[in-house]
Amino acid sequence: MPLPDILPQRVALICSVLLGGCSVYTPTIPSTPLVQKGEVEAYAGVRGLMSSAEVGAAWSPVNHVMLTTEAAVRLVNADDSSPSQNRQLNLGAGVYQRFNGTVPMHVALVGGVGHATSDVRNGNISSPGFARYQATYSRYYAQGYVAFFGEEAGWLNGGVSCRATWVDYDKLRRNDQPVTPATTFYLEPTVFMRFGQGALQSQLSIGSSLPNARLNGDPADKYLDARNTLIGYGLIFRPGQLPRRSR
Repeated sequence: MPLPDILPQRVALICSVLLGGCSVYTPTIPSTPLVQKGEVEAYAGVRGLMSSAEVGAAWSPVNHVMLTTEAAVRLVNADDSSPSQNRQLNLGAGVYQRFNGTVPMHVALVGGVGHATSDVRNGNISSPGFARYQATYSRYYAQGYVAFFGEEAGWLNGGVSCRATWVDYDKLRRNDQPVTPATTFYLEPTVFMRFGQGALQSQLSIGSSLPNARLNGDPADKYLDARNTLIGYGLIFRPGQLPRRSR
């Protein structure tokens, strides 16, 4: 195949990976809050090369229990073929335990539910093979994560997370015709690094969203069972760590 034909395909593939991909089911970066009793933590960041904006928050009302929320909206496309949209909101609850040993460790389990809408288009409406996917779905997830080098250890935290997500489509259409999803289960492992101390910190997360099956032979249906690269970076705000004025 001539180089001019190969190069655009490779560039599009690289851009798609870096931008976070474009699929009907759109994953979010699994949140990994490190709160303790009475603490609040808020996150704001982007996924890929600013393909999606994501925000989240966590609060621990009592020891070993936390409540979480996540929201995301797609900002740009993986390519410039046509506009695609995704909006979602997730709510969760979990338990955690802090271990203050030689290497401080924070272990947490979280479960949650969310709702999303997607409008994904494959190419321009006048191009051959054009397909438009419209969906609304609920998602149910269970997640476990471990963070090492907690606040007691200083400036750097890091850890691993794994989320299992089940997707339940309320509506899924391709060109206004009902279509059966290729997969409804995704495994989403990530690693994360948190930098800084005090009220304002930063975090980098890298991982994947992996479908349990890829059943569709039609190239246009890649949007129904896509593998997504998860690269997220943003800021974490911990209001309880703000300096307090002395009376």
